[in-house]
Amino acid sequence: MFQNYSLLPWLSTLKNVTFGVAARHPEWSRAQVVEHSTKYLAMVGLEGDVIHRKPSQLSGGMRQRVSIARAFANHPKLLLLDEPFGALDALTRGTIQDELLKIWGGTEQTVFMITHDIDEAILLADRILLMTNGPFARVAESVEITIPRPRSRTEIVEHPNYYAIRNHLVQFLGRRSKELAGQQTGTDTNRPETVRIDRTDPTDDPEDLRPALRAVNS
Repeated sequence: MFQNYSLLPWLSTLKNVTFGVAARHPEWSRAQVVEHSTKYLAMVGLEGDVIHRKPSQLSGGMRQRVSIARAFANHPKLLLLDEPFGALDALTRGTIQDELLKIWGGTEQTVFMITHDIDEAILLADRILLMTNGPFARVAESVEITIPRPRSRTEIVEHPNYYAIRNHLVQFLGRRSKELAGQQTGTDTNRPETVRIDRTDPTDDPEDLRPALRAVNS
């Protein structure tokens, strides 16, 4: 999935999904392909006459929903999302994020998402990979999101780990990504660190006001 919806403009919403499903499952009958595609469109809230409309007749948010349904309907082992919500307004973005979580919860497919939005990453991810600045960019840290699922954007901000994780990410992006830029990998000591931040861990010293942070070579 890309920032651009990449829908075929001459096909209807339904046919944009069935096109890929039919190619993925050539042994299926047309009825099976349509039933499968319709199910995934319904999962993103597209039902009824709207599935027979062409992309030009849909809003930006609806087009992105078609793109999500099309991607998940093909059952890829790894789903790569490249800034998929970058062109959406905040309200639509939040709605589509919820739809993505709902579909992922039902399929549990592996999703690799590229984003520059810290709050989006904390809401959606199990693990966040932080990269250094270029020209020799590399993954420097793997940060575990220690906030249990299911998550909602109105509730995760109340979790004690939320701002500890967020502050760590901001510090890395604002300072450490530049400090580590240009350093080459190749030895075990330069492999990405696995970072776990958990202020709910009972072993942490309650007098320590700093976020509990553990980093080990992975």
